[in-house]
Amino acid sequence: MSQALASTAKAIGIGVGSLSVLAYLALWGGQRQVPSRLFCEAKLEKLAYPSNFPAGSRTDVPNPYDEYGIEYEDLYLSTSDGEKLHAFLMLQDSPRDKKTIFICHANAGNMGHRVPIAAKFYRGFGWNVFIFSYRGQVR
Repeated sequence: MSQALASTAKAIGIGVGSLSVLAYLALWGGQRQVPSRLFCEAKLEKLAYPSNFPAGSRTDVPNPYDEYGIEYEDLYLSTSDGEKLHAFLMLQDSPRDKKTIFICHANAGNMGHRVPIAAKFYRGFGWNVFIFSYRGQVR
């Protein structure tokens, strides 16, 4: 493995194996090799949507109360196809008089890892906060 490949993988925060898949896609993605393309698409989905990174992300979800003493509602939203999306709702006193921010947490990890950002909006700006996990990120 070249030093350049390893340092590039480290710089963008992915494993060398994942970077190899991306390089393969770049070199061979335009060709009509169905088995290879299916393999790459499956690998790319895991790379693009790492639902268990960092370790424990599917089971250990920090919440606003334990982390910051902020009261919240622990919600599960049902979708039309039977999925359940996990959400936290943090309401200010007199919530109708306050702004509300919807936070779709970033890829990888879980919404509990974004509680510090939610706490800043809640405490720092006095806003209501609704943060939820999108598909594939629910514990």
